Amino acid sequence: MAATNYFITTHPANQSLGRQLSDMEQAIEQQFDCQIDKTKYSLIVWHQRLYFGYDSTSKNRPLESEVAQFLAANFHEFRFIDEFEID
Repeated sequence: MAATNYFITTHPANQSLGRQLSDMEQAIEQQFDCQIDKTKYSLIVWHQRLYFGYDSTSKNRPLESEVAQFLAANFHEFRFIDEFEID
């Protein structure tokens, strides 16, 4: 369960994507036909970490790289994430 770094940010912390989490979760579930059980987001100074965890009954479990590409293409805010993990 190693975190992978994406899109290292040098932008101010006010680029927080906390409000976008629900939209991201729904979009992932629809795009990949999977179920997300939990979502964690943390913002510490300028460091933002995003985690999605699959439900044990999830039909599909797309790769972290697939989900990262999808989020980057569909959510402008995702480029401010320092660490992204889906498990």
